Formats: sequence, structure tokens, C-alpha cells
Amino acid sequence: KRLEEEEARLRDWEKRLLEKEKELVGYHRSLVVKEDMLSELREKLEARRAELDSREEELKAKLEKLSELEARVKEMEEENKRLREELSRREEELKALRSLLE
Repeated sequence: KRLEEEEARLRDWEKRLLEKEKELVGYHRSLVVKEDMLSELREKLEARRAELDSREEELKAKLEKLSELEARVKEMEEENKRLREELSRREEELKALRSLLE
């Protein structure tokens, strides 16, 4: 009788151990799937980071070009102002010469 009880208890423990092993296998599979998903996400994130770094470099180059163009526009505006002033002086000189000729 005692031996039968022990055998029954052992069978019960064996059954529980098998269930726990199945559970652990399920957890392990789930973990592997999640690790794969995480790995894919890391790869996508790294690709996105590389893309953003590339865009950042492009933007830096464009901003530098824009700054150069702004400086050039400012130079041209100053030259334009100087030329207008010179034109005004010449027009005044021309008016003065015409007055003398009349």
C-alpha cells in the first residue's frame, strides 16, 4: 500500500515535471520569437539612424551653401547700393553740365 502511494506520488510529480517542461519550452519559444523581433527592430533602428545621419549631413551642407549664398546676396546688395549712389552722383554731374551748357 505504501509503495503504491509512493509510486502514485512519483507519477504525479513526473506528470507535473512534464507539464512544467512543456511550459518552459513554451516560454523559451516565446523568448526566441521576442529576441528575433527585437533583433529586427534593432536592425531597422540602425538603418533609420544611418538614414537620419545621412540626411543631417545633407542638411548641414545645404545650410552651409545657404549661408554662402546669403553672404553673396549681402555683398551684391552693398555693391548695388554703391552703384546707385555713384549713378546718382553722375546724374547730378550731368545735370550740372547741362545747366552750364544752357
